[in-house]
Parts: sequence; C-alpha cells; structure tokens
Amino acid sequence: MKNKIIELTKLAYPIFLSFLLEIIFGFFDKMIIGRTNVNAFNAISFMTTFLYVIVGALGIITTCFNIIYNKNKKNETMDVYLTFTLILGILCEIVFIFFGKNIISSLYNLNGESLNYAYQYLIVAGPTVLFNLWIFIFSCYFRSNNNTKIQAKVTFISLLINLILDYTLVFGIFTFKGIGIIGCAVGTTMGLLSGLIMYLINYKE
Repeated sequence: MKNKIIELTKLAYPIFLSFLLEIIFGFFDKMIIGRTNVNAFNAISFMTTFLYVIVGALGIITTCFNIIYNKNKKNETMDVYLTFTLILGILCEIVFIFFGKNIISSLYNLNGESLNYAYQYLIVAGPTVLFNLWIFIFSCYFRSNNNTKIQAKVTFISLLINLILDYTLVFGIFTFKGIGIIGCAVGTTMGLLSGLIMYLINYKE
C-alpha cells in the first residue's frame, strides 16, 4: 500500500506543479499586459478566454473522433489523431482571418481600438489552437505511459519562454522599441511552439 501511494505521488506531483506554474505565469503575464493600456488588457482577456473555449470544444471533438476511429480500426493510430487536429487547427485559423473581427464584435460587442487589439491578437495567436491540441495529445500519451515529469518540464520551459518574449516584445529592450499587444501574441505562440517541439523530440525518442 505504501509503495502504491509513493508511486501515485511521483506521478501526480509533476501534474500539480504544471498547474501551479500556469497560475503563477498567468499572474505575471497579466501584470505585463496591464501596463500597456486598458483596451489592450480587456481585448487579450476576452481573446484568451475565447481561444480556451475553442480548444476545449475541439478537444472534445478530437477525443470522440479518436474513440470512434479506434473502435473501427481496432488499434490506436497517433498519426491519424494528429492529422485530424491539424486540419481542425488550419480551419480555425482560416475562420479567424476572414471572419474573426465579425465574430468578436458579435460575441463581445467590441468596437474601435478594443476590437482592433482583439482581432490582431486572435490572428497571431490563432495557431495556438493547434499547438494546444497537440500538446494535449502528447501529454495524454506520456501520462498513459507513466511519464508525467515531461509535462512539468515542458510547462516550465514554454512558460518561461513565453514570459521572456512577452516582456521583451511588448516593452522592448535596448534599441528595440517593442510591438505592444502583438508581442504578447507572438510570445504566447512561440512559448507553446517550444513546448510542442519538446514533446515531439521526446516522442521520437
């Protein structure tokens, strides 16, 4: 019994640490955005929530797809799972580019500067829908193989890169003037991409 508790603790603490890191990062990230202006802060708050909802909904769809596919094929095919989410991610970005501004305006009643901020963030951060779906897939894969430490490592590295890029790209450094809210979107995208690359490297190994 004692050995099982120790084993479960070893598997659980990296997952708990990942959630804790995300909470801490969210606190500092909002501090960075809050120092820009109110409209930018509101726009990013709306868009991060919007993207999380999209990722959650697509996550349910891909999970159902995986269950149905495996039931028919009698085997688990990672490539098919990743390809399906890739198609969904590309379709989302296309919708964001052509209809994103109308969707934001209808859902949140934003206009003027706030609407422009939100739309700019949505376009640049749109690929994070795909990145989050793939990260979810890989994290489930490694957890099913009793490897939860990789999740904590990926979370720490991706959030650290995100935070550094956010501050640098939003406010600038040395002679670089910064690019404001776009910098925050780039930081988020690159942070998740770095985490995804770490998962891919470990998956190939």
